[in-house]
Amino acid sequence: MAVTKIIPIKATVQKAVEYICNPDKTDDELYIDCSNCSPFCAKLEFDFYRYRYDNSVKEYNQGIKAYHQVQSFKPGEVTPELAHKIGKEFAKREFGEKFAYIVTTHIDKEHIHNHIISCAYSTDGSNKYHDGGLKDIYRRRNLSDEICKENGLSVIEHNNKNWQSYKEWEENKKGTSWKQELKNIIDKNIAASNNWSDFIFCMQEDNIIVNNTRKYITFKGENKKAVRGNTLGENYSREKIKERIKTENEVKHK
Repeated sequence: MAVTKIIPIKATVQKAVEYICNPDKTDDELYIDCSNCSPFCAKLEFDFYRYRYDNSVKEYNQGIKAYHQVQSFKPGEVTPELAHKIGKEFAKREFGEKFAYIVTTHIDKEHIHNHIISCAYSTDGSNKYHDGGLKDIYRRRNLSDEICKENGLSVIEHNNKNWQSYKEWEENKKGTSWKQELKNIIDKNIAASNNWSDFIFCMQEDNIIVNNTRKYITFKGENKKAVRGNTLGENYSREKIKERIKTENEVKHK
């Protein structure tokens, strides 16, 4: 069983690539594969493909440069080799030879997961990669499920008729429901992080902006008001989150 999500990257392409290619997470870079690019200079190559698409583009910090997709597997269901095989097959069918991409498999957590970063512009400059909402969400999800089934893995049964868009979901969730969702995201990312930097990056992957520059840490989701950590409960202050990350890692090592 695999769960997929996609995050647009408007800046810091190389930083994101360096994160997913971390040797400590990829078994000393064993689980890294690329097509039409290299992890060492992905930003330059992605910029070149973008320039080839439109050589009048001057503001390279504007717009979407790349897409970051995450494919997470049920704990204990896959080996690193199988997860990486599925990630490579997913990228091959999704992008073919038209787009540059990097596939890595992280094995440093209980839940093995793939990271796929792809250029938003085709290598020949003919078109862009479009993430068009529900239609593309269903397409990518079905592709991932298809490959999982081919490799003997379970899949989540979906009922598309009852599926809601983010806007519909947001309109139906009022009051303190956003705070509860935020707490769930923080809890998940605390468990998934080795250190504070990991935690900040994981929150960014979930489209949560963390402001750690003031007296109280705040979290802001897309189209949401910023929420101070201490208003979520005593376990969500800056100090308590750092303490929980440390405790989680001590338990893992034991």
